[in-house]
Amino acid sequence: MNKIEQIVIELQSKISQLVEENRQLKHHVLELTEQSSEYRKLSEERGQQLKMQQSGSEALTAARLRDNKADSDKMKGRIDELVREIDRCINLLNR
Repeated sequence: MNKIEQIVIELQSKISQLVEENRQLKHHVLELTEQSSEYRKLSEERGQQLKMQQSGSEALTAARLRDNKADSDKMKGRIDELVREIDRCINLLNR
């Protein structure tokens, strides 16, 4: 084999290696693109779940505040009743 043929054979071998490497890299890029798409979709779903949980939490907090206000109003009413009863007792004692 002369020197030129040897160089051509080496070049062909290197080209084949580069073509195979390029094919593998394209395949890897495709896999990463699909994986990225899946992660984006998952991220969007989680974001929606988080928003739903936050709005549910806000609703629960509002409901608790209403319950606390209702309990507070009941307690004030009960205290007023007790104060009136004490006033009646004092009036009876002062007679």
